[in-house]
Amino acid sequence: MRRKGLTRAGGWKHIYDAGVLLGGPIKRNRAWFFGNYRYMDAAETRSDFAPPLTTTDKMLFAKGTLQVAKAHRAEF
Repeated sequence: MRRKGLTRAGGWKHIYDAGVLLGGPIKRNRAWFFGNYRYMDAAETRSDFAPPLTTTDKMLFAKGTLQVAKAHRAEF
């Protein structure tokens, strides 16, 4: 491979992945909430591409639930 010009191997330079989940009742048997946040940062080196390939991603998810009546529930 060195004779063909390949001087380094590929691999991961770093991977950082962290997240937080939070949820619970707002009012007992009537209203609930849930939230999720995730942060990811990764850098990969490849033998065929000199600079590292980087990915940074931030994701947020939120949900609320409301029990309007015994047989009716609303989610947002």
